[in-house]
Amino acid sequence: MIYLFNKADGVQTEGIGAVSQCQIHTYSLSKLLGVEFACTKFENLQHYQEHDTQENFCKDVTEFFNFPNLIDPPDDAVKFDHINDEFINFVNSNKGGDDIYIEIANCDLMKFADANAANWSQYISNLADQVVFDKSKQYFDEDKLNISLHITNFIEGRDNDRSESREQFVQGNSKEKYYVTLLQRFDEIFNRKTQSLFVDKEYHIYSRSQTPKDLSQFQAFTKLGLPIKFHIDEHPLTSLYHLINSDVKVLSNSSFSYISALYGKGLSISRTNFHHKIPDNVIYSEYDGSFDESLLCFEDN
Repeated sequence: MIYLFNKADGVQTEGIGAVSQCQIHTYSLSKLLGVEFACTKFENLQHYQEHDTQENFCKDVTEFFNFPNLIDPPDDAVKFDHINDEFINFVNSNKGGDDIYIEIANCDLMKFADANAANWSQYISNLADQVVFDKSKQYFDEDKLNISLHITNFIEGRDNDRSESREQFVQGNSKEKYYVTLLQRFDEIFNRKTQSLFVDKEYHIYSRSQTPKDLSQFQAFTKLGLPIKFHIDEHPLTSLYHLINSDVKVLSNSSFSYISALYGKGLSISRTNFHHKIPDNVIYSEYDGSFDESLLCFEDN
């Protein structure tokens, strides 16, 4: 029997999103190929420093995702860097034989995922249902529409990727203007389209601060006069759980946001230049925060 896995190792530089997306798409790839999936424990993740020891943090992440077939990396695993004809032929020619563990590297996984995005949702829903979270920590008001905004920013001394493609938030920059304009537009459309419905709403902003729990860099949002709750420097797994379960989520250009869109059942709003393809239920917005409001529908529950 063939087991396909990708080592869940953040190598001290990658966070929850970057490592878990590779596990998710390894799972989907295994289903497409008709082989078994396996997963190693998460290790060497970044962004643990504010919350726990790295060992405990990784243990919590492993338990949260609850991926099937948890294994220790076998010493005799067959390694492939690319998803190519050689890889496909090896898999097909060894089905039905002795147990073989194949480690697939990160190189082609996301490229392959984007090229086959239409196939993923049928498999990913199975994984999303396996998430383990202490429901006593759930704080959404289920009688309201919960709209979440994930903001990525660069934290000195804790982050290592400042590339322009990440479009990180800085107070007063164009990304701040984008988020503010989009929220204003969304709220105006919401109010107009729900006048005859008994629908209330609450906004949730998820981000981090250079100084713990400091809201000063988010003043542009507090001035909007909207019902906003800030979740700054919250444990990432608590934030991820609520992003996944939001009715509407505004994504940042990050793997963390990407996971919430893949696992979430609600609507995602993403910039047109989002770095990966989202299979289902997404509205793409322009750089100025505008989007096609005809795609936004609300119903009274």
